Amino acid sequence: MLPALIAVVAAGPMLQAQARPAQDLLKEARAAAATSGRTVLVAFHASWCGWCRRLEGVLARPAVKVVMDRHFVTQWLTIQERGPRQDQDNPGAAELYATWTGGAKTGIPFYLVLDGKGDPRATSIRPVAGGPAANIGYPGSPAEIQAFVAMLKEGAPGLTRAEMDVLEAELDAARPGK
Repeated sequence: MLPALIAVVAAGPMLQAQARPAQDLLKEARAAAATSGRTVLVAFHASWCGWCRRLEGVLARPAVKVVMDRHFVTQWLTIQERGPRQDQDNPGAAELYATWTGGAKTGIPFYLVLDGKGDPRATSIRPVAGGPAANIGYPGSPAEIQAFVAMLKEGAPGLTRAEMDVLEAELDAARPGK
């Protein structure tokens, strides 16, 4: 019994579940969205990304979650992990990220809404007055909050003004420095 236990403990890192391929996760998310009349919100994140963690926390708030779950199937994809966590990257996610960002260095969090065919309907890349388009990232300023909610509305036209108000209020309450 003891030798078997030692073998299991020694193999511990090999027994960890590998991250699932991004395409498999997206296929499941699209299927769930199709059967429920929702769209897919894809969000790219990493464990070391403080802004990603902050966005995850806001989207998990009860008032926000109700709105999001009504309109979206949210699928997080892990990219850019470092060191011993590199194996947690979803295989194929970095390639999707590069495609959907046009190869631009947008940073994370990066998110987009897919239509029923899996094509981008709206992304977090927005025009910037007097400069090149940029990723919203974490919506921490009033302008970013407005752009984030507008992107969600573009991706889910059924989002009501009242629901948008809930999202804006929760994001405003979570703004850095508040």
